[in-house]
Amino acid sequence: RDLTAFYRSNLPFWEYLAESDQESIVDNTKILFFRAGAIIHNGADKECPGVYVVKKGRTRVYISSPDGRELTIHHVLDNEIHAFGFDCVLDRIIYSVSMETETDCEIVLISKYVLQRLYDTNAAVKNSVTQSLAVRLHLILNLLETIAFSSVGNRLANLLIAQRKLADSPVIKITHTKIAAEIGTVREVVTRLLAHLQTEGVVALSRGSITINDLQKLTKIGQDRFGVVIK
Repeated sequence: RDLTAFYRSNLPFWEYLAESDQESIVDNTKILFFRAGAIIHNGADKECPGVYVVKKGRTRVYISSPDGRELTIHHVLDNEIHAFGFDCVLDRIIYSVSMETETDCEIVLISKYVLQRLYDTNAAVKNSVTQSLAVRLHLILNLLETIAFSSVGNRLANLLIAQRKLADSPVIKITHTKIAAEIGTVREVVTRLLAHLQTEGVVALSRGSITINDLQKLTKIGQDRFGVVIK
């Protein structure tokens, strides 16, 4: 496998590394394969092994409450660096998020030790870590804003629209439990809201899937951020 070509395309600081440092990264890389639904990193485990790059597939990054409720922060797609992954380069930052696969995935893991060394000696690596922390802050602030200023019905509508785009189909394979974890609520609330949408003719429900029948109306619900659209 040509990791050099992969890193040249996906690591923003690659071209600023000496050849010996590039070789060090390649030598300290693991290629991992996961089935859909696998936990790649558990937020309860404070030890971070390194930086993850999703080579193929899609993962979900989320936080969990002590009672088991989850809230999705963002999704990591093909050839995308895990936005929280650079945190472990700085040991003083607590790595408290979890990541699971949503599809079968091939993931590249770069050892944190080689990156910690480069962080101390290479300005481009340090800049990438700083930018990653800025991305993390941006994602969290967006999440807080969404929860504070939008209704659960609004978040549900926008999630269904996003999932439709990912699936490239009006039929979405997703459970009520998974939706609840995505938008920060409980399954019973999701079930009630979906039943309302079905009554309104916006969606059709079947076991393990949702069909979007009226994208225009669903989009209107998603855009009406400050209104209580779904009761």
